[in-house]
Amino acid sequence: MAQLVLTLAGGVLGGGIAGGLGQSLGALFGAYVGGILDRELFGPQQDRRTVEGTRLTELNLSGSAYGQTMPVVWGRMRVPANIIWVRGIREIVRTETETVRGGGKGSAGGGGGTQTITHTSYHYYADVALGVCEAPITSIYRIWLDKMPLDPEHVDDIRTYYGDETQSPDPLIQAVEGAARTPAFRGLSYVVLENLYLTPYGNRFPNFEVEVYRGSDADVADARHLVRSVCVMPASGEWAYEPDVVRSRVRDSNINSNTGRKVADFTVSIDNLRREVSNVEWISLVYAWFGTSLDAATCAIRPAAEYAITPDRLPDTAPYSWSVMGSGRPVIGWPGGWPLVSSYTRPDGTTGLSYGGTVSDGSIVRAIRHLHSLGYKVMLYPFLMMDIPPPAASPFPWRGRIAGAAADVPGFFERNDGYLRFIRHCMALAEQAGGVDSFVIGSELVALNRIRGGAGGYPAVPFWRQIASEAKIRLGPRCIVTYAADWSEYRYHDRGGANVDFPLDALWADPNIDVVGIDAYFPLTDRPRAVYDKAAIAAGWASGELIDYYYATQDDRDLGRRGLDQRRMPINDPFWAIKNIRWWWENDHVPRVGGVPTGPATAWVPRGKPIWFTEYGFPTVNCATNQPNVFIDPKSIESFAPYYSNRAVDRVVQRVAIEATEQFWSDPANNPASPLYDGPMVGRRFVWCWDARPYPFFPTLTKVWSDGENFRLGHWIEGKIGNMQLAGIVRDLCLRAGLAASEFDVTALDDEVVGYVVTERKPVRDMIAVLQTAYFFDAVERDGVLVFVKRGAGSPITIDPNDLGASENDSDRSRVKVERTQDTELPIAVDIVHLDEGRDYQSSTVTVRKQVGQSESVNTLSLPVVLTVEQAQEIGQRALREMWQGREAVDLRLPTRAIRCDPTDIVAVPIDGVWRRIRLTAVTYGKPGLVLLRGVATDGGVPEFYTAPTGSGVLPPSAPEPVAPVRVELLDMPIMIDNHDASASSFYVAACPVGIGRFRGATLFQPTADALDYTVAAAASLPSIIGTTVTELAPGPAWRWDRANAVEVQLDYGALQSLADERVLAGGNAALIDDEVIQFASAELIAEGRYRLSRLLRGQRGTEHEIAAHPAGSRFILLDPARQPRPNVSVSRIGIEITWRTAPVPQGPSGDLSGEIVFTDSGKGLRPFAPAHPRATRERASGDIQLSWIRRTRIGGDSWLNEVPLGEETEEYNVQILDGANVVRPLRVAGPSALYTAVQQMTDFGVLPASLAWRVAQVSRVLGPGASTEITSTF
Repeated sequence: MAQLVLTLAGGVLGGGIAGGLGQSLGALFGAYVGGILDRELFGPQQDRRTVEGTRLTELNLSGSAYGQTMPVVWGRMRVPANIIWVRGIREIVRTETETVRGGGKGSAGGGGGTQTITHTSYHYYADVALGVCEAPITSIYRIWLDKMPLDPEHVDDIRTYYGDETQSPDPLIQAVEGAARTPAFRGLSYVVLENLYLTPYGNRFPNFEVEVYRGSDADVADARHLVRSVCVMPASGEWAYEPDVVRSRVRDSNINSNTGRKVADFTVSIDNLRREVSNVEWISLVYAWFGTSLDAATCAIRPAAEYAITPDRLPDTAPYSWSVMGSGRPVIGWPGGWPLVSSYTRPDGTTGLSYGGTVSDGSIVRAIRHLHSLGYKVMLYPFLMMDIPPPAASPFPWRGRIAGAAADVPGFFERNDGYLRFIRHCMALAEQAGGVDSFVIGSELVALNRIRGGAGGYPAVPFWRQIASEAKIRLGPRCIVTYAADWSEYRYHDRGGANVDFPLDALWADPNIDVVGIDAYFPLTDRPRAVYDKAAIAAGWASGELIDYYYATQDDRDLGRRGLDQRRMPINDPFWAIKNIRWWWENDHVPRVGGVPTGPATAWVPRGKPIWFTEYGFPTVNCATNQPNVFIDPKSIESFAPYYSNRAVDRVVQRVAIEATEQFWSDPANNPASPLYDGPMVGRRFVWCWDARPYPFFPTLTKVWSDGENFRLGHWIEGKIGNMQLAGIVRDLCLRAGLAASEFDVTALDDEVVGYVVTERKPVRDMIAVLQTAYFFDAVERDGVLVFVKRGAGSPITIDPNDLGASENDSDRSRVKVERTQDTELPIAVDIVHLDEGRDYQSSTVTVRKQVGQSESVNTLSLPVVLTVEQAQEIGQRALREMWQGREAVDLRLPTRAIRCDPTDIVAVPIDGVWRRIRLTAVTYGKPGLVLLRGVATDGGVPEFYTAPTGSGVLPPSAPEPVAPVRVELLDMPIMIDNHDASASSFYVAACPVGIGRFRGATLFQPTADALDYTVAAAASLPSIIGTTVTELAPGPAWRWDRANAVEVQLDYGALQSLADERVLAGGNAALIDDEVIQFASAELIAEGRYRLSRLLRGQRGTEHEIAAHPAGSRFILLDPARQPRPNVSVSRIGIEITWRTAPVPQGPSGDLSGEIVFTDSGKGLRPFAPAHPRATRERASGDIQLSWIRRTRIGGDSWLNEVPLGEETEEYNVQILDGANVVRPLRVAGPSALYTAVQQMTDFGVLPASLAWRVAQVSRVLGPGASTEITSTF
């Protein structure tokens, strides 16, 4: 009989968060209690045997989540989910039958008989609805069960509800409960998991956690509501744009479904776009082939595959095969197929693909149709990626550098592998998809377009006009055709000497070109620090660098780095102002020779066509608006940070810059209407970029997508553009408190908040206080309005020194009163406990320490806020700075006529002859005409603190990972710790991962007595540190430091460290090499995973007999009883050779990653150690020899008692008298001494021997004699 209990454990979030904000909501249901399970194992019959698994006989639901406080979330957050509905558990019985042929004699033909074995197993499923948080929310990303990402194979369907007021009931709940009894749960976001498989979770409901995203409200004019058009990339990746799931037939796994749901990544990403940037109307689908050279004469333009296959693996994917222009990937040994993309070596020494392969033709067609079905208009944007790997002098360059002579241009377009083949194929794809709304004929081929012919013409331009004509004919008159010019080329070509042509004007004026396309990465600011002022950034579109001035040299610009005024050259003629789009659009274009307008105007018609920003955007890096066109990609020669940038992650500047851009061009005063067409000067603005690989799986799954490392500082907007603004959260909280919108002002709060959660009922004041701690703002009432202001912002109010010292009665005329806190009372460090964005929202601590000081105290700020490591560092640095700057409290007395101020204002006041900045904390009006001010010092401001991180700041990966293969070692050795001395087997099991995937544990299976099945013998839940020696370990002394020898080991898993001698002597750094237990004090890392071990102790734990020359290739296991379990195996199996099976959890003994180990347990762990200090003394009178020794113990040997524990049931020894290799007399004694009489000596040798060879071993009642000590004594 047995009992199973199905329990629902409480969800836990951020255990280190103060005030209960991060505490668990608790176990909502208590427990689901299962009934008693009556299992009956039928004995084997002659021809049939049944093996029946565990079965549940009853399951009762005992609670609900109604009445529980649901979390309130702003931004992105991982929250515990609570069951709000469940349908009864369903049992599935699976029966498998196998026939086993027996041995021995049989009745027919002499063969053995057969036995049929029936295996019956029970599996349990449930339908469950999970309440997530207050609604409405924007998206639900990931779901965790017992801290592990939900495996899509464990659930049939996932339906998400975002909690708006029009939410309909779930159809499954409605079908079960009836329409009248089914709530819609409006105002609550929830998830329905249909047919959830419970068996992998121990036949119980696991902990559920859900990653949610709540963006700003629809009435907020922020970036995610302002953007109307986006570019979708990555442009390459064989199945990156495939709306259907594609499966690898080779690996038997989904290629393009990495989100834990049974849908394609592209579909998930576009679904996220629909919700998170909900006003998008146009999508530019970027599609790339690869260029092979920067020389126009030799540059081939072609598709490429990611890998080759062998003929036996065709087809390698289903339901579609990869194909471009009718050709597939290369097949080894067969002709044909497209080439492979190049590989490159990363900084860590690993090798990866430089790019994803070209998107399969069918995927492009299906992607366009899918986008159209969702109501989007689609622009197809053909794109060239330069696949030029090292050792090229300029690896992975920009396509705009393709150059050559005028004679090379026709070949660039017309060769069999030229540009025309590529662009015509793109037109064909658009035709197959049923058409596109816009088509880009090319982009950013700056150097090619500036190749000038002998007659002064530009030979590339006629080809662009030809392509535009073909596109119009093939795609129809309604398809908007353009060329996407780089921001530096759309305007003119300065050939030097003030000689200027307009090579693209003939293209812009061509009737087949509908709009002027510009990839508009113009510099909008030019300051040594990041600009967050939206008005200043917006003004950059109509002023500043490249309109009002330019830099003649880089040195002139770089004066700003040294705090000097930059040397700017004024632009007095708008003709030269590259960024002055309006002047270019509104005027005729006349070439210049020597700076003088010469000849007729070009074919451009002023105001004749709209301008589209075919790309614009900003990287999320400090000072991005100074140079938006650059990007950071370590493998590319083009990798640069913007001017003045310190490469700090800065998502605020991206959001603010997009908002400023959209608002600027949405204003008719900046974007005039044309009298020649119906529309403004600047029409569509496509933001670069939204990725087809869904956030947050990209960028965290770096094993799937290696360019995830570039995400932090790149132009991507998913996971960034929609981050909540602090102003929006405080606004929401004020409205929750009952304030009208006119009663508060949050416009000064421009910080970004990745995520904030409240999980319990509390006053709004307390909720805002947490944000004040993290983002350093204050609140003050001004004219009946609650105004939120950034701490220390704004210019200081200067106080006239003559006004200081006013008093009520002339009794206190002190001008300024200063109180200073003792330095020893201030903290030397601050711990910022937060939810780490880069570690799947786990609680993390960042410590910021003051470099000098006598204080020893540490302050802890616990914040239920999602932060990056850099943000936590900045908060800690500012908090510590404020604590130390604020140690001076200042009191001022002034006449009211002298100043009008409020708390939070900054005043400048002379103190002891030095002007100081004081932040006011209180303003009190005394008698008429007198105001008392109190504040704290803020001198020095808050400078930037930043240390460039070495990693990506993300936690890879967070989707279901494959199970890693395991290496398993069986350790036949002495017991490690005393309480392991039991009547069971004495060996240990060590396991570690040896391949890609997650280590969930390893299982050792032992065969049943009839060898027909396997049972679990041991489970190693933690990985061991295992490796192999790569050098020989020579013999050495036992039990004392071996300073002469060293050995090198290569680890399969884990790391080693050096320890002080005393820690080694206390048992640290024990390891097994072959069968010898050693210890080491020094572990020197000499290569990745390779260590040199020295200062050794040899022959430990009774293994002195194993000291030998261990050759290279010997196994190495760091011993740790917490990681190396003892199997539950009977001692009756000691000495029997057994074939064991091993497998990684959760596989069984017959899984595809299972293995076999043939191993005999010798029982070393149960055998006594060899006695020590043997002695033999002859009595002169009798001639008898007294033999003695010191008993050793395998249990409690470190005791300092007079006697160590016996370790055996009785004390008994075998003594053997030797004559050469022969035993001439055995003795059995019950104590640590024996008498070898003179009579016995004469009998054995005929004389009294002058020397005696003998050995002694302690005896185990279970296994007999243990290890022996042998000696030759001389008398």
